[in-house]
Amino acid sequence: TLSRRPVAPAPQKRISPAPMLFAMRPASKLPQRVGIARAVRVLSTSARPVPGVVGVTPSGDITSEDVVAAQTAWSNAITGISKVYQEGGDFVAAAGYCAGELYGYGHSNVLFKPTRATNNPFRPTGEDAMAYFVGAEAMKNDKFKGEDGGFAINGGQGWSEVVFRNHQIDCNGNTAIAMGDYLFTNATTGD
Repeated sequence: TLSRRPVAPAPQKRISPAPMLFAMRPASKLPQRVGIARAVRVLSTSARPVPGVVGVTPSGDITSEDVVAAQTAWSNAITGISKVYQEGGDFVAAAGYCAGELYGYGHSNVLFKPTRATNNPFRPTGEDAMAYFVGAEAMKNDKFKGEDGGFAINGGQGWSEVVFRNHQIDCNGNTAIAMGDYLFTNATTGD
């Protein structure tokens, strides 16, 4: 289960615009537990669960609590992938598991525009998303070399904490949009 701790303001750290987290499929059509998307499965066959990361599959109307749970799962995914990387584990497999739990690759169209991606700003496939999260080098993906250093591993420094600060959450039946920012703590420097 996901902890539903309130998102409290944290000391000022690195601030980035928060991604739009929303679900657009009817809740009745959401799989109970999304496995690793086909596009990602090819990249890693040894994916294992990352502690604290569980796919959020609301039943009925999406609530603010569902949005916060999705944000918490995403935060846990980023810090979990970083931890696996820092401990010398298979961070690519960890990222593959997280991508399968939190994104709809292989199940529906995914509208993903990574914050730091400029040369290749849209990531319509699981392989494209994985290059962004773990780095082009780790994925042996020449298309993104020089652009993707591994967001989830912070270019090798890792993230120890990710905190969402929601300005507003707008729930409309089977869709919801959150606006705010999020704070990342560098695992190496503490900044």
